[in-house]
Amino acid sequence: MKITQNISMRTGRLLLAATCLHLIFACTGQVSGGPDGQSIPDVDADGDGYCKPAYVDHELCTGAREADCDDGDADVHPGAAERCENAIDDDCDGQTDEGCDCELTDVFRDADGDGYGDPDSSTRSCADETPPGGYVLDASDCDDSDAGVNPGAREQCGNAVDENCNGELELDDTFYRDADGDGFGDPDHPAPGCPGEPPEGHVADDTDCDDGDPARYPGAGGANDCAATWVVSSAADLRDALQNARAGTTILVEPGTYRGAFDVRVSGEEGSPITIRGPADGSADLDGDGQVGDWQGVLTLESVHYITVENLHIHHSDPTQYGVLVGATSQSADGCSFIELRRLHVHDVGEEIIKIQGRNTHDILVESCIVHSNLDWSGIDVQGHWGGTPPYDQKPRRVVIRENLIYDVNSFAGVGNEFADNVQVYDNVVLGCAIGLDIGCGNYNLVANNLVTSYAEYNARKADPGYTAIDLSRFPSFSQAEIDTFGHPHCLDGIALSGNYMSLVFDNEITDCTRNGDMILSYDHWVDGQQHNHDYENGIAYGHRYNIFFRNRIHDNVAYYTIREYNKQEPAVSYDQLYLHNLFADNSSSQGMIFEHSERLVFANNTIAAGDTLSLQESSTGAVIKNMLFFESGCELSADSTGADVGHNVETADAAVFVDRLSGDFHLDAGMAQNPCIQTGEDLDALLAPRFEAFDDLAAEAFGFREDFDVRFDLGVDLAGRVQSGTWDVGAYSVDD
Repeated sequence: MKITQNISMRTGRLLLAATCLHLIFACTGQVSGGPDGQSIPDVDADGDGYCKPAYVDHELCTGAREADCDDGDADVHPGAAERCENAIDDDCDGQTDEGCDCELTDVFRDADGDGYGDPDSSTRSCADETPPGGYVLDASDCDDSDAGVNPGAREQCGNAVDENCNGELELDDTFYRDADGDGFGDPDHPAPGCPGEPPEGHVADDTDCDDGDPARYPGAGGANDCAATWVVSSAADLRDALQNARAGTTILVEPGTYRGAFDVRVSGEEGSPITIRGPADGSADLDGDGQVGDWQGVLTLESVHYITVENLHIHHSDPTQYGVLVGATSQSADGCSFIELRRLHVHDVGEEIIKIQGRNTHDILVESCIVHSNLDWSGIDVQGHWGGTPPYDQKPRRVVIRENLIYDVNSFAGVGNEFADNVQVYDNVVLGCAIGLDIGCGNYNLVANNLVTSYAEYNARKADPGYTAIDLSRFPSFSQAEIDTFGHPHCLDGIALSGNYMSLVFDNEITDCTRNGDMILSYDHWVDGQQHNHDYENGIAYGHRYNIFFRNRIHDNVAYYTIREYNKQEPAVSYDQLYLHNLFADNSSSQGMIFEHSERLVFANNTIAAGDTLSLQESSTGAVIKNMLFFESGCELSADSTGADVGHNVETADAAVFVDRLSGDFHLDAGMAQNPCIQTGEDLDALLAPRFEAFDDLAAEAFGFREDFDVRFDLGVDLAGRVQSGTWDVGAYSVDD
């Protein structure tokens, strides 16, 4: 009995299953029973009630007995409304767009049936007719797959969905992930939620700087403090801060001594730099103490950006390596950008005191620093090339060095620039250095309003209320006892400009310097047969040309050369240098002013007083020497120097042409009867205008890249500040009224 019942139940279930399978196949997917016994696709695949032509009379076709001409589009079937200008036979009558003599309008797909159309899916229909099925005139739906999302829907909170399509989540608040559970959220991981209670694992705060460490949060204290200001008082805390600060953080370094090397490992952002600041009195002392490795500084900023360092005392009690290194420590790495060093006192190091170097290092400011006393190389050095073979692609660019006091640099330059472009060096004081300023192998550099002199002369300028060219009040005076401990009581050389293209040297003063050396050294730079200011990739030989020396005062020095302009190792490549409105006086030069292999030199409106002879030698060609005042001096050309245009110059030994020659005042005296120097100059506009225009074109792009650049370069104003007309007076100074 039990067996019989089971068999009956099983048979019934089989019949039921077969019936269900037949119905399922008829509605979805494949069905059996087609021609030749093959499986057939849906007879009405688009569900519009009309079957494929081959199955209109099939037993599975339960809809209309008219054939569907497109069983993939529910809007296309017999009896459908013909939609105009869509190139489709919508009603399957064999005609396309018939009866469409009407004004057309766009209608929009309403797939979710909420009455709002999808602006990205449209067709054309008669304006005076009801839109075809599935289309509406509205085009304001922002999600046509969800009937709950449209301009008429009610906004819901906490789901990150803009239900009413207005572009806002009006009812949502923003919360932030708190992965470490310290109550402070990660600003990089926001999440929407309903007002009031945040989603699980989230908080309303967004100030955590390390959401993986519950010990680091705002107010934690020390280097763990994520607040905008961190206060550090130990070397360990300072190192931790320099590796973990974030954009906008200010690290306040408490007074005290911090020993060892310190590396900045994090970057700020534009508008939110990281600031490292000591007390205004410089009582925070970073002492390398012999712990600084090769090619490192007591403070090293390597491949970081947007960093400001202020008010720190940095030195080596056991001199090694650099004081501050900014840039990269390998040729393959990119350097730093947007770095500002202000009011630092950096001294007693082994090599460069402040070193700026590396490929792609740019936008660096060194301002109001005191830099002195090293064993080797420069005080502030901008270097781009470490040797090797061309192309020399390691050039830094856009570096400003201003308002610094640099002294006691015994073996090289107060400021050195090797293979860098657009370096601006202005308003600096350089004392007791082997070379005052050495600007080499770069383009569009600027050297302006610097004082290169001795300690004694500097002290005298500080005590003179009439000296206003540079603000010296921020810097100390020097006792004779201090001066006696320094390597050189005077600077030895003045300004060296080598391998520069279109650079400006103006308003500088070089005085009380001494050596068997040079006050202005201008030359092309070659090493191992390679011209260093050369773009090897693009084949451009910038060389040493188109530079302007303007309105400089070089006086009362003991020099070997007052000027020496020449090439180095290679044939003549020094072109088109312009010396205009400079004063050269009482320089006790044994060799005078020598130009060798110089082509197209323009030497105009300068005053050369007391002994220097201007001499063109060794095949110098095409020089223009005009409007010169030679007082107890003169001009000579070697036999092989050709094509010189020499004229409209005045040679005199009469000191009465000057206002007060004995006091070193070389202004021309307007009151002198028959003054030979008034209005005797030739109009130089035609000669100088192209040069001035070229520099004017560079003014904003190359020379004025910092908004606060305030050195005035005006070729229309002479040394006395008088505006010059097209016809220039002879000499550097106009006559006094």
